[in-house]
Amino acid sequence: MKKILFSLVALVCAMSMNAQIMKVMKGETIVATYTADQADNVVVEEADYNGHAYVELAGYKWATENVSGEVTEGTSTFTKAGHDDTYGDYYDYDNAIKAGKSWGGSWSLPSKEQWDALKDATKCKWEWKENYSFGGKTMNGYLVSDKNDENKSIFLPAAGFASISYVFDQNGESHYWSSTPYDDFDAYCLKGKDGVTPINSVLGMSVRPVVSMTGQVMKVMTGETVVATYTADQADNVVFTPTINGHEYVELAGYKWAKENVSGEGGEGEYAFTKAQHNDTYGDYYNYENAINAAKSWGGSWQLPTKEQWEALIEQCDWTWITKSDGQLAGYKVSDKTDSSKSIFLPAAGYVETFNNDYWWLDREGWYWSSTHNDDKFARLLNFTDRYQDVCSDYRINGMSVRPVSK
Repeated sequence: MKKILFSLVALVCAMSMNAQIMKVMKGETIVATYTADQADNVVVEEADYNGHAYVELAGYKWATENVSGEVTEGTSTFTKAGHDDTYGDYYDYDNAIKAGKSWGGSWSLPSKEQWDALKDATKCKWEWKENYSFGGKTMNGYLVSDKNDENKSIFLPAAGFASISYVFDQNGESHYWSSTPYDDFDAYCLKGKDGVTPINSVLGMSVRPVVSMTGQVMKVMTGETVVATYTADQADNVVFTPTINGHEYVELAGYKWAKENVSGEGGEGEYAFTKAQHNDTYGDYYNYENAINAAKSWGGSWQLPTKEQWEALIEQCDWTWITKSDGQLAGYKVSDKTDSSKSIFLPAAGYVETFNNDYWWLDREGWYWSSTHNDDKFARLLNFTDRYQDVCSDYRINGMSVRPVSK
């Protein structure tokens, strides 16, 4: 069984208190989140399904061994057309279909198209091997490997084919059924050097299944202890996200920008802060003094961005306006010019005018405090609409959004 290890590298620094968090994903959905204290590596066991190993070649997952034996009960009933102690079992077409499915799950007999893909010289390399060691025995056959990675390979024994009680072409050629019928009497099979060709469906051929869904198992670990296990139905990816004091960030324009706005109120001592207003959709707003404390309340090196940091973000990043829709707030996706996967989202939360607690420009503009002030009444801030981004000034008593940053 192949195992892939992902290490959660905890970049813990006494000065900046940087670390990473691990997100277990299913598509775009976060299934679970682990801090560096909870888990430090992930082991993905991804090379078997229902107990049968596979290798991915030509875009499909191919079993590493042939079907053997027979079943005479239930819906998987199938019988052998012949047997050889070295090369294994042979099945006629109808029983081969059942044998391919007998492993359960999504195992099945390959289609003609799947065999054609495996024979495509641009995808796989076929090498004839004599006296090749396979399954504890020595035999002839084809070693089929990925064109770009010879470590990914399967071996197809040259088992020949069975007719009545005789086996023909043994040691000389590989014959494997496909699931694709040719007519009422014939079906397509792989014949090694000749490719995929029709043959009489009563003959006995080898069966090499393919699987469409993997049995990947993802184990979240701390040291050698399993913290949690996820099947392929539950999770299909793991993402490591850097954090400072537990808050995620993305590095843009030379600074580490938080992925979310500050919310709530609290803090302690000199960093105590309160909200100017709250909106169920866009979150919390703070006047200038409380905004400074709110950013610092996250601890570590978090702070309110300076005027210069907002200007760097404007000048050095791509800004893409996102229109409000179901499940999506209006605002800007701000991304790295050379790597669009590095991005943050700034909601167009408008601002709160303190004199009467009115909301202004919801869904139309964003107003985010900077730490740079003009005088006792005004301070600098980021303002944007769908047409521009600018650093301007406004009254310090008004309520704006807070997006922390770190050096």
